[in-house]
Amino acid sequence: MLEALVYGLLASSGLMLGALIGLFATPSRRVIAVVIAFGSGVLISALTFELMEEAFETGSAAYVVGGFLVGAVVYVLADYGLDRMAARSSRREGLPRTPRSASACRPRSPVLVSSSSRRAARAVTSSSSGAPL
Repeated sequence: MLEALVYGLLASSGLMLGALIGLFATPSRRVIAVVIAFGSGVLISALTFELMEEAFETGSAAYVVGGFLVGAVVYVLADYGLDRMAARSSRREGLPRTPRSASACRPRSPVLVSSSSRRAARAVTSSSSGAPL
């Protein structure tokens, strides 16, 4: 019981240390990016080694390698797509925010107007201005 408690405290100490650093310090964006990249690499490699070993033991090598490659391609495509979406976003960090005018707040949906509606609008406009129909 005591051994499990020690291992649990040891395993969660990294989380507590990171929380304390986050509360009392502001690490640079570069440091944050390095830590996140390192953590994701460690997580992916640990999962790969654990899951690949079990998959090879229970299934055929062709399915294991094929599934691994398909997963890698899906991951890369999702990463590429999210990067492109973020690049087009106006909420991206570092871009100056422009004040929105009243016209920018209106919805920009196209209004479909038939030719007969346009003719009727012109007739009303021209009759109200005093011009003959």
